[in-house]
Amino acid sequence: MKNLICILLLALFLYAEHKPLEIVYIGHTRVDHPFVKLVSTFSHAVAKDLNINLNFVSPNMKKTSKEGNLNRYIYENFAKHYFFLQHKPDVLISILFRRTGKEILNFSKEGNVPVFIVNTNISDEDRSDIGEPRGIYKHFLGLVAASEKQAGELVISTLIEKARKKKPNKNLVIVGISGPRETSEAIERNMGLQSGLNKYKNVTLKQITYANWRKDIAYQQTLKFLDRYPDLDIIWTASDGMAIGAKEAIVQKGRKVLVGGIDWSNAGIEAVEKGVIDVSVGGHYLNGGIALVLLYDYFHGIDFKDELGLEVNFNMFKLSNENIKNFKKSFSPDQWDKIDFTKYSKALNPKLKKYDFSLERFIMDIEEKNRSH
Repeated sequence: MKNLICILLLALFLYAEHKPLEIVYIGHTRVDHPFVKLVSTFSHAVAKDLNINLNFVSPNMKKTSKEGNLNRYIYENFAKHYFFLQHKPDVLISILFRRTGKEILNFSKEGNVPVFIVNTNISDEDRSDIGEPRGIYKHFLGLVAASEKQAGELVISTLIEKARKKKPNKNLVIVGISGPRETSEAIERNMGLQSGLNKYKNVTLKQITYANWRKDIAYQQTLKFLDRYPDLDIIWTASDGMAIGAKEAIVQKGRKVLVGGIDWSNAGIEAVEKGVIDVSVGGHYLNGGIALVLLYDYFHGIDFKDELGLEVNFNMFKLSNENIKNFKKSFSPDQWDKIDFTKYSKALNPKLKKYDFSLERFIMDIEEKNRSH
């Protein structure tokens, strides 16, 4: 009898060791949105290597705006269901909206399901209610987000440096087109724009408008800019879609104005390749997959907080005519299954001292795989 109990305990231990993690990932916009497709594709490539059962869910088109966006109330109503499933996941990945973000954390507490936040930071006005991960909300494991401010600064710095090559002594005239006023991403990207401008002399920001991530609104606003500012040099935008809309207006008016955006959307990458826009900054769709590696390690006894802390912000990367060809050749979505994501886990690699989720590392792994075949 004693031997039987030992065998059963050993079997349970082995099952627990090899039982896949169950993770529900709630996309922030509809499932066919280009950005969400990239997040989902990369995350599933990671999940496959780490033996994670990943259920990636997003609302249908009827629940979203024309652009596929969700307001915070619709998102939270959609997300709530997944915290109270009969068969609960080990952890749920979500975003936080400003002012109502704590509702997600309340669901986590009431449903007794840990939550991990991706691609949104805790806003200043919510900090007193939410606090830090694992503080007020014990089930709030941590967050991984992009440095939106760094992205906004990288766009404007790249555009200014490019303009300076042709107009070294001219005072550069600049306008900005941003996303919705209330979203933390737009606010932080705007801060990056201002921070970047502060590092240069002879630059003048005339105004910032808000196009709510919409290409058509950016197009209309740019037509007005071009009439208003005949010496306009640069249009900084907070998204690739708005950058493309702005460029359409520039072409229509027969003007030469530099344009850059943020996202690394498929359309944005193609626009950089064809010279339609001058720079796209992105890579934040990788954060979903990075979160899976960190969660895998956490649930296997290696806490990411020891190296990275509980609120992790990774820098984004720029694509321009200098590196776009190599990027498309080496890092297209159909190449991601060539990355061995087990090599990025500390739990699976006890000798690994530091995490490395750089774009250069991912590309290097893909190129090594291609050379070996």
